[in-house]
Amino acid sequence: MLAGCSTGRRDSVSVWSGIAPALLKERIPAVVANQYGIQDRCAIAFTRAFYQALAGGLPIERAVAAGRIAIYNTDNHGRDWGVPVLYLRTGDGRLFEGAADAEARERSKQAAEADIRVRVSTVQAGGILTGLDAVKMLEGKVVVNISVGGAVLGVVTAAKVRHLSGGQLVAQVDANEVGEGGELIGAKIGTIGGSGRRRTKPAGAGRSAGSNRPKSEPPPQATMDTRSESAKSRAGR
Repeated sequence: MLAGCSTGRRDSVSVWSGIAPALLKERIPAVVANQYGIQDRCAIAFTRAFYQALAGGLPIERAVAAGRIAIYNTDNHGRDWGVPVLYLRTGDGRLFEGAADAEARERSKQAAEADIRVRVSTVQAGGILTGLDAVKMLEGKVVVNISVGGAVLGVVTAAKVRHLSGGQLVAQVDANEVGEGGELIGAKIGTIGGSGRRRTKPAGAGRSAGSNRPKSEPPPQATMDTRSESAKSRAGR
């Protein structure tokens, strides 16, 4: 990991220009670097979450994602969350087994869950606010929390996931007031379990959604919570 500013930049002349690409050329399997300058507090947040994820045995790409989310939660008005970049030479990002102690490894893995927090004052009529918009969720845990201090006159959705194949999704929306035309939605999920393809079954087929998953894998979970002073809120669709 290169903590210095601009260590991940390249020029337009050679793909191997820059410190990070040069290290890859020397067959180092992965390099994490910064494309531009980064605030100290954001760099600290990234490093803490990044190494915590690695201690939990997560792949390095998941560790980088956890670090970026930590930056966003530290400064969600800036662009520093997009500064860290991963150069990966190997096809498998699981480079480390994590902490040697099993309990410490599990604690670190749980602590590295994605945590997305959005705080806004109001959502105007016609406005759309979405905390998470993902194509597929395979594993891990994602917590999305949206808080609106004032009135919601548009549509607020904590999470949209086309296919929830595994892992745990927690979606929370809290608003002071939902006005005329406003709507709170905990989560929109296309399909749950299986391969993600929408299928129809004959009556009495006797198979539950996700029954094609290995028995050793826990089923996907989605927890939704919407709170407001008015009644126009929905937990999900």
